[in-house]
Amino acid sequence: MPSAMLIAVIAIIALVSGFSVRADYPIVSHHYAADPAAVEFNGRLYVYCSNDDDNGTNSYIMSSLTCFSTDDLKNWTDHGVVFRATNTSWASLAWAPSAVSNQSKVFLYFANSRQPLRWGRAKD
Repeated sequence: MPSAMLIAVIAIIALVSGFSVRADYPIVSHHYAADPAAVEFNGRLYVYCSNDDDNGTNSYIMSSLTCFSTDDLKNWTDHGVVFRATNTSWASLAWAPSAVSNQSKVFLYFANSRQPLRWGRAKD
């Protein structure tokens, strides 16, 4: 009898492993986004991510932050790169952002390699 149970378990595993799982409403599939941080602002959810710039190597270079937003968790808007560290004189990398909403402004905090924590404020 144990062999019949073993065959049944193997058959179930084989049946289940044949199915591919796919998200119904993916947030992003065309960016190398990591380290997501979300903040609600004026009734909309904004997700800020580290962005691995395509650089033609097997290494990663995270010098930009991207943003995606939604008001229904089904339909997402890609706002593209919202911050690029290399466009500043004080940062070279932008890792693991965190967003804070305060007094109608959004502030982004992020790690910059071994440098002190940095922040940026959204323009009006």
